[in-house]
Amino acid sequence: MYMDFSSDLVLKKECRMLLRVPLGKVVSSPFSLGFSLESEAIVAVGDRTTKNFLERGIIPKLSIVDYKVERRPVENEYAGFREIIAVENPPGKITAPGIDAVSKALSGDKVLLEVDGEEDLLVLPAILLSRTGTLIFYGQPKEGSVFVEVGKESKKKAEYILKTCFSKYVAGK
Repeated sequence: MYMDFSSDLVLKKECRMLLRVPLGKVVSSPFSLGFSLESEAIVAVGDRTTKNFLERGIIPKLSIVDYKVERRPVENEYAGFREIIAVENPPGKITAPGIDAVSKALSGDKVLLEVDGEEDLLVLPAILLSRTGTLIFYGQPKEGSVFVEVGKESKKKAEYILKTCFSKYVAGK
């Protein structure tokens, strides 16, 4: 599975509704799954999702935040991370530096990726770049959290969405 991530990707307008469909199982809380999450490789995308883990004393392998919940600013403090990486990722895009930051963060442990812009779409490269068995959680507004266990099928789905719903951004066009 290879994708060229050397250019920024721009979400096509016709795909905006498609991306509102959960990529995995919707749960009221990551902790309603009935199994222990402490020993798993966890990726949390979103401020509320990250805060839920931290309140339970669990520091995810990677947390991706933009200091907003449903596009409203929040003042969360995220303690306990070993590394903090900052990156720009404007709404409606997945930037090449954003993908690089996700890749770098996944090679570490307890990394906070602070996004200036919007973090939501970075769940796609997180799925594609994570090891099989990684548990990814992201917020689904007004429903709870979406749970994706990374495997062959979730990687195929993420790759399909990236290839069909995004176009490469070319400066000056």
